[in-house]
Parts: sequence; C-alpha cells; structure tokens
Amino acid sequence: MKAKLKGTTGLPFEVTEVYPETYKGEPVIPFAQYFADEEGTIYIDTMLDFISDKPAPEKEVAEGWVARDRNGDLSLYRTYPERQEKLGYWRDGDGESELPKGSFPSITWESEPCKARIEIILING
Repeated sequence: MKAKLKGTTGLPFEVTEVYPETYKGEPVIPFAQYFADEEGTIYIDTMLDFISDKPAPEKEVAEGWVARDRNGDLSLYRTYPERQEKLGYWRDGDGESELPKGSFPSITWESEPCKARIEIILING
C-alpha cells in the first residue's frame, strides 16, 4: 500500500510503498501496527498517511437543524425553524428535507431543534 510520512513534503517521502510488518502472520508487536518500506525502514502506523489508488468518492454535505413535528415527522431545515404551536409543525421559510421518522428518537416535538450535518456519499458514482 502507498503511504506518505506525516509532516513531510517532496522526495523521498512523497509516496512510499509500505507493507505490514509481521512475523509468521502476526504483528511484530501486539497492539501496534508497523509497516516496512522496500529499504527495510520500519514505521508505526501513526507516522504514516495512507494513500488510496481509488478516486475519492463524490459527496455532498448538508447542514441545518433537525426538528420533529407534533405528528412525529422529522425534518432537516436549512435555517433555525420556528415552532408553529397551533399547527403542530416547524417551519423556516426555506423548505425542509424529510428524514426517516425512526431517526433520532431523542428529538421530540417538545425539544428544541438540534444542529446537524448530513453527508451524502455516492457509492456507485
């Protein structure tokens, strides 16, 4: 696998091929993950930034506020919503995205909206 030594730029540490350091299929030191490069230099995993050959997955991040209506509907709002007490729902004027009702059971009609971040990652993009 490819790795870069943390805190370095340029050669010779830009990208180095490393291999797990094992003895008879077991880690050399239990509870620590060591890797060796082709020259035999040994590194502990916390010294390395591992680099994938695969392209980074496409992702989108949505931030906002999660609130539950009196009827149990759960939504993500772009801005802090206002409670519509008589009508039994929350509104922010920017629209909302519905979330599965079973999500976040700690959020109730009586509780205040909670700040949230949702990451959407394409799996087969």
